[in-house]
Amino acid sequence: TIEEAIELGMGLATALRDLHAANIVHRDVKPANIIMQPLHEGGQRAVFVDLGVSRRIPDGNQRDDERLTEITSLDRAVGTLEYMAPEQLVCSRTVTTEADIYALGAILFRAVTGRYIFGDLRGTELIQVKLNFDPPALETGRSDRIAQVFEAVIARALASKLGKRYELIDELCADLCL
Repeated sequence: TIEEAIELGMGLATALRDLHAANIVHRDVKPANIIMQPLHEGGQRAVFVDLGVSRRIPDGNQRDDERLTEITSLDRAVGTLEYMAPEQLVCSRTVTTEADIYALGAILFRAVTGRYIFGDLRGTELIQVKLNFDPPALETGRSDRIAQVFEAVIARALASKLGKRYELIDELCADLCL
């Protein structure tokens, strides 16, 4: 349900907030890289795992000293295609936290619809569509305020162009808190 997706989204956004506060961009946010950790007081907390392709984002006082490997070299896209932001397809090395926000939007889109943003497209077809077209609008089949706000949050999280997408995970959280 949308309500369950909002709860999931808030948990994932909190986990991303922790990574981003440490100046880390995950670069491979997807369901397989999330575990739900049980809490002693009940409930669960989302935790991101497999930070193998993550990178530290240098702040203004640091130089970019990422060690390039076969995986993180400049000429390769890093991540899982169905969840990758368009700019990540072009150059994974320079992506910011906005790429993780796009991936969160893709996870929530799939959680509600049961399908990937661009359906069954894979490989070069999916790359071409992501680079040249905006994602389809999330259609929940509901018209209530909660559904409308959720659809707007997902649309902004999945915006193809930087500047139209959420820049900070806290912005997305604020909009999801209905």
